[in-house]
Amino acid sequence: LASMNNLRHAVNDIAKKMNLDEDVFLLFLSSHGSEDGRISVEFDNFALNDISSEHVRRTLDEANIYWRIIIVSACYSGSFIDALQSPTTLIITAAAADKASFGCDNIRDWTYFGEAFFSQALPANNTFVSSFDAAKKILKQREMEESKEASDPQLWLGEAMEGYLTLHAL
Repeated sequence: LASMNNLRHAVNDIAKKMNLDEDVFLLFLSSHGSEDGRISVEFDNFALNDISSEHVRRTLDEANIYWRIIIVSACYSGSFIDALQSPTTLIITAAAADKASFGCDNIRDWTYFGEAFFSQALPANNTFVSSFDAAKKILKQREMEESKEASDPQLWLGEAMEGYLTLHAL
């Protein structure tokens, strides 16, 4: 189940296999989001707590994961940026803190942002930042064509992570 406790266990298990000084941990979260920095977690009749941006930060800190790429595809996902930013982090969100994102549907493989970033932009670009820039343009065009209010995806890049990504051509 996608729960705070299981996220912590998964992160800790992965951290044990990483070279924590050099490896980059990529976390992708996709669900419904709220303006207070939470990701909705639901599964039938199970009572689960939403995953907060503070919980994600604490989980990564406790696992001693230093280099982080965090991608959040959810409404209001920009609200995750303040809690997650650090010099060694790249944060990509599907929407600004005060904006909805689109394409959440059980019959779709990706949200609109996920499709633009992972399916279209990432295969055609050679860095995360250039892929984000391309995805933002793709998404803006789609939202305009569908007369939707712009979701305004966000990117936050820590100074040390910027150097790391440049050095490793990521």
